This record gives sequence, C-alpha cells and structure tokens, in this order.
Amino acid sequence: MPLESVSQPHEQSMPSGTVADSKDQRESLRDILLWGQSRLVELDSREALLSVEQIVQHVTGLDRYRLYLNSNGTIEPVEAEAVRKLVERRKNREPLAYVLGRVSFWDLELDVREGCLIPRPETEKLIEVVHESVGAAKKEDFRFLDLGCGSGAIGMAILRLYPKALATFCDISETALKMTQENLKKYQLEQRARIVASDLFQGFHESEKWDMIISNPPYVSVGDWAELEPEVLWEPQEAFVAGADGLFYYRSIFEQASRFLARNGKLFLELGQGQSGAVIQMAERAGCIDIECHPDDNGIQRVLIARWAG
Repeated sequence: MPLESVSQPHEQSMPSGTVADSKDQRESLRDILLWGQSRLVELDSREALLSVEQIVQHVTGLDRYRLYLNSNGTIEPVEAEAVRKLVERRKNREPLAYVLGRVSFWDLELDVREGCLIPRPETEKLIEVVHESVGAAKKEDFRFLDLGCGSGAIGMAILRLYPKALATFCDISETALKMTQENLKKYQLEQRARIVASDLFQGFHESEKWDMIISNPPYVSVGDWAELEPEVLWEPQEAFVAGADGLFYYRSIFEQASRFLARNGKLFLELGQGQSGAVIQMAERAGCIDIECHPDDNGIQRVLIARWAG
C-alpha cells in the first residue's frame, strides 16, 4: 500500500539533508521513504512517491512488493546515506533515469547517463508499427538503420524481436554511441550490430542500402525548448531542438533517405504532436508513396511510414 501523503509529514521523518546521528543507528524503510517524499514535495505527489520508491529499490535491491512488505524493517546506514544523495539529485530536478543510471523501455533495461537522450514510452509506438509492418515471423531477415540512435533503444528492441535482423546504429553524439555500445554488450547483440559516428547520413556512402530506416529525430522548436519541464533541460539540447519550427531534421531526412533505402524499403519516423500534416506534405513532395500515420494511445499521430516508388 502507498505511504501516507507527505502533506502531513510523519513525525519521525528526518530533517532535510541530515544523516543519522550514529553510523550504528538504523532507520526503518518506512521513515526513509517518508523522508524522501518530504524532500521531493515540489514534485507532484505521484512523481515524488515513484521517485523515492525507485531510488530505495535501486539502493537496497528490494522489489516494490518486498519494499512495502518489509517497510517496518530497517535500512543499513550506508544504504540510507546513498538514498539521501540520490534523492537530493532528484530534488534538483535531475531526471530519475540519470539518477538511477537506467531506464525501462519495451522489454529492455537500458543504461543511460547525462549527455544521452532518455528513451520515452511514446517511442514504443515506433516499435509497434515496425512490428506490424514487418510481421510477427521471427525468421524475417532484413537490414535496418537506427538513425540518431541515442541509447540504442529502438534498434535493440527490433533486434530482439527479429533474431536474424542486422542493425546499423548512428548518432553524432559520442556519449550516445558509447551508451549504445554498452547496451548492446549487455544484451549480447554486438554480433548483429554496427555503430557509426554520423550526422544523419553524412558518415555513409550511397552504396550502403537498408531495408528500413527508423528514426526518432529531434522535433522541438527553438522557442519551445526553454518551456519544457526542468528535467528535460538536463538532456542534450541537440537531441531535441530542430530549428525554428521543429521540422529541420524531417526535411533533411526526406532529402536524403531515398538514396539509402533498398528497393521497396521503408522509412519510419516518430512525430511530435501536431506535426503530422507538415511531415506528410514533405513525404508527398519527396515522391513518397504508401504514406501512413499511426496514432499513439493518446490519439496523437505519432509514427509515419513512407516509401519511395521504384
């Protein structure tokens, strides 16, 4: 059961930023959870509870069920201190994924750190649409490019769905490429993957062809960047901002992608809210056919599929 609201602080909660008076003094898990919630009171109550729960689970190794089952049990002083340090980072609005060094995506637990885009749940729609397009058969054999791969989330999810697929991961960020490499190794996918440092297609020769190009490109306008939540501003700006209208990278992709697609190859793009109309027009002007848009669970047109005739 969730803990009581921090709007009525528990009388045993620790003062902000303090540690136990003695290294031998142990606190209950309940008290450290309540202390964490009280420190994160500037977040909404649900996010504060989620953050402190995951921090305590990360430090202690307990799952959520055991955390509450044993909430009257004690936490080691060294663990309590580790929890406090991570809670203070979260209080500064550092993203929880950076605080924990990991994030869940699809069926993956990916390592992430500052300097690398944090994959988001809405991007899972991209995986769903690719899966619907390719089919459920595990025997499918194809080559694809994860364009602007970040942590490698999109490409790795597809590699795990299709054991015969081969992937190329590219990004302009050295940090992102290192995270991709680490995550591929974690899931033993290195043998079916290649990593290339490239600003979009600049690192490739036109003789290179893929059956699919899949991308979640930057799509936030310059004007909207400063209005995003404080957590987002911790992430690399270049992974979000795409010119004055947020459409810069879509234009660049449509100008170049056809030269790198195999015959009947497909392009899959994640879209920002309200961008589908403009991106569909780009696809049409570029000579694409079979253009489709797929909404996410919130009704936002989230994924575009297109291909070129010939």
